[in-house]
Amino acid sequence: LIQTDGPISQADLARRSGLSPSTVSGIIQPLIENSLLVATGKNKNQGMGRRASLLTFNPETLMTVGVVIEPEKCKMALVDFCGSVFGTTDLAYCPPYQPEQIADFIKDDLEILLQKYDIQRDALVGIGVAMPGMIDAESGNVKAAVNLGWMNIPLKQILEKQLKLPASIENVGKAKIAAEMIWGMGVDCKNIVLLEIGSGIGGGAVIDARLLNGGTYAAVEVGHTSLDLKGPQCQCGLQGCWEVFCNGPAIRKRIKTFLNNHPNIVTNLNQESSLRDLQKAAEAGDELALRVIHETAVYMARGFANVIWNFDPEMFILTGLSLI
Repeated sequence: LIQTDGPISQADLARRSGLSPSTVSGIIQPLIENSLLVATGKNKNQGMGRRASLLTFNPETLMTVGVVIEPEKCKMALVDFCGSVFGTTDLAYCPPYQPEQIADFIKDDLEILLQKYDIQRDALVGIGVAMPGMIDAESGNVKAAVNLGWMNIPLKQILEKQLKLPASIENVGKAKIAAEMIWGMGVDCKNIVLLEIGSGIGGGAVIDARLLNGGTYAAVEVGHTSLDLKGPQCQCGLQGCWEVFCNGPAIRKRIKTFLNNHPNIVTNLNQESSLRDLQKAAEAGDELALRVIHETAVYMARGFANVIWNFDPEMFILTGLSLI
């Protein structure tokens, strides 16, 4: 309750949780004494009488590092226990690279971020890493991350050795859907599918309020469902996977193909155009941009239909496709 609805008073905690005031006080007081919780202002909505203090987590003692590992860059954030982001940074790199190199990049960039936002390293209680692929969250091992070229990597062990912090590793789609269930659109929703569309297509699913993992941690790796048995070969080894038609690189490749096949078409796009360029061109009514988006949308719709029929979600969340 403090995490999702704070700052909050002890009286409201008792009322909302159904626990007695003395039980709540017994839970709260040790946290206050150990500086894990702090008072931040008074309850302005209270009626008569002395105004109660509002409690929240102490950012000086409880901060986490959030990292998203992508094929060509890392995104990093300093986050408090209520989910508030204090600072972010992007770190670009050129593949191929080894996990140990990524750990070094993260370590160096973290020190810069801490200095920039004047946060003591002692405030950090751990690092959470989200990335594409088949992740054994319990052991922190990357079973397979096709787009990164990683197989059987003990990433948790590598990061903890380099950073001297407890680390948790999770598939990016599953991490995002967990966040949506706590703070986002998925609050009070028991059946959700989230799709992470970027360098690949993956995601997470909550069915009857339970997160799906699968026997080999590959649940909801829907980007590798085949839409065309004669289609382009995917990095996973199969032909015509959904993601080879609809991920970021595939859309940019579609722009180049249309340009090669229609050399006389009037357009603002070129061989190096980004997805942001595609968006701007489409908004301006550019014929080539609209063709590219229409063809992509056809493949998107085919994939979405498969997901909907397989999972029957109440809510469908799309995320991840950066306009680069």
